[in-house]
Amino acid sequence: MHPWVWGSVQGLWGSGHYRQAVGMAAVAVNAQSQAKLGRKDLSESKLLGEAFSIKPPEAGKPRLRLGPNDGSDTWRSRHEGAGAFARGVYSAIRTPIAHEQGTS
Repeated sequence: MHPWVWGSVQGLWGSGHYRQAVGMAAVAVNAQSQAKLGRKDLSESKLLGEAFSIKPPEAGKPRLRLGPNDGSDTWRSRHEGAGAFARGVYSAIRTPIAHEQGTS
């Protein structure tokens, strides 16, 4: 786990509050992503889905790139996959943690 994520959750994880730790890790990733991209108008799945979009950046809509665009199917797949993964994590993990009752 990245040090700034671990730093925000290690106490929860160490005390056995795994559900809360995972939820807080998602919050930390969102906050760092908003800061890196300079965007507070979007969050979580929408923010990262747009950040990894293969569309060129626009004013106020920077992109995250996993490498230079060489026009290959691999480049496209990596970015589409990263966006899909991020949307999936927030939809399937973060949202249920935030909105459903859990025991651990």
